[in-house]
Amino acid sequence: MTLTDPPEPKPSSAKEDSLDDMSEREFLDAWKAIVGEPPAIMLSSRAEMVRVLAESVPVATPGPADRAETDQQEAKSAKP
Repeated sequence: MTLTDPPEPKPSSAKEDSLDDMSEREFLDAWKAIVGEPPAIMLSSRAEMVRVLAESVPVATPGPADRAETDQQEAKSAKP
């Protein structure tokens, strides 16, 4: 490989069906670790369960403390 060659794509570490490769116990334990409680229902597709979970979580926005910290960091970096 030379410096002008594009990098080769790295294989994905997660297969599309990796959720299906987990045992039910492993899936439930992972779900509890993320959500804090077991799922209310089990759908036939674990990927669908994760999709519904991801869609139900609101997008995080920075709070006042986060914005103040960012403003302070920007002010420090702007000083000569």
